[in-house]
Amino acid sequence: MNALLNTISQRLGVPPQEIEKAYQSGEFNDVLRNMPVGLKMQVMGAINNPQALERIMQTPQAQALMRKFEENGKH
Repeated sequence: MNALLNTISQRLGVPPQEIEKAYQSGEFNDVLRNMPVGLKMQVMGAINNPQALERIMQTPQAQALMRKFEENGKH
């Protein structure tokens, strides 16, 4: 779930803690409204199936994307 939070955080420019707080408080729809449609669908699918998210995050493509986000965040 942390990887998903970090990905959303990078895409939206919102700290992961705020996203997690919104999710836990039931205000996550506000966060979703600001997402591109494709990302929104991916997030909702992952939230509804954490095992699928874990499998996705282990793929080489997801790992490369995470490295890219980490590199961009360091600049």
